[in-house]
Amino acid sequence: MSENLDAKIASFEQTLQKLATQIATGALLEKIPPDELLEKTEEDVNKLSELAEEMKEELLMLKPEKAYSVERCCRNVTQTLTTFRDILLQKSVDPLANSRLALDQLRKALTDGSDYLVLIKELRGNPSPLIEAILKMRMTCEGKGQVLTIKVPEEAKTFFEHFYKHIQALAASLNVMEKTLADMKQHLNELHRQVLRMGSREEEEEEREKNGGKASEKAEKQLSLQNFRGKGG
Repeated sequence: MSENLDAKIASFEQTLQKLATQIATGALLEKIPPDELLEKTEEDVNKLSELAEEMKEELLMLKPEKAYSVERCCRNVTQTLTTFRDILLQKSVDPLANSRLALDQLRKALTDGSDYLVLIKELRGNPSPLIEAILKMRMTCEGKGQVLTIKVPEEAKTFFEHFYKHIQALAASLNVMEKTLADMKQHLNELHRQVLRMGSREEEEEEREKNGGKASEKAEKQLSLQNFRGKGG
C-alpha cells in the first residue's frame, strides 16, 4: 500500500504543479473559449479527481480517526473540479465569461489540492500505530522466504486497549438506552390506555347528560299537559 500511495501522491503533486504553471505562464487564459479550455485541461482535471478519491480510501485505512478531515479536503477538491467542468459545459451568450468563472474555480481547486496534499503527506508519515502493525504483519505474511517476528509497538497495544474499552462502554450505553426505550414504550402504552379510558368516560357522561336532558324535557312536557288538562276540567 505504501509504495502505491507514494506513487499516487507524486502524480497528484505533479499534476497540480503542471496546471498551476500553465495558469501562471498564460497557457490557460480567460480569453480561451470554454470548449478549448476544457480540451486543454480535461485529462489533468479528471486525473486529479480520480487520484483524490483513490488516496482518500487509502488514507481512511491508515488514519481512520482523521476521517472527517480527509473526506472534507477530498470533497473540496473534487466538487470544485466538478464545478469547473460544469461551467465550461454551460451554454452562455458570453462564453468568455464562463471561461473566466471556470478558471477561478480551477485556481480554487489547485489551492484546495495543495491543502489536501499537505494533509496526505502528514498522515502518510504518521499512520495509526495499530494500522501500521497490521500492515507490517500483512507484508510479512505476503512476503517470500523466512517469516520474521514482528514486535507490536507499545503504542499499538495501548491504542487497542483503549479501543476495546470504548467498545465495551458503547455496548453498555446501548444496553441502557435499550432498557430506557423499553420503559418509555411501556409508559406511553399506559398513557395511551388512560387516554382511551378518559375518552370513554367523557362519552358516557355526555350520553348521560343528553339522556337526562331528554328525560327532564319529557317530564316537563307531561307536567304542562297535566296542568292544562286540570285547568280545562
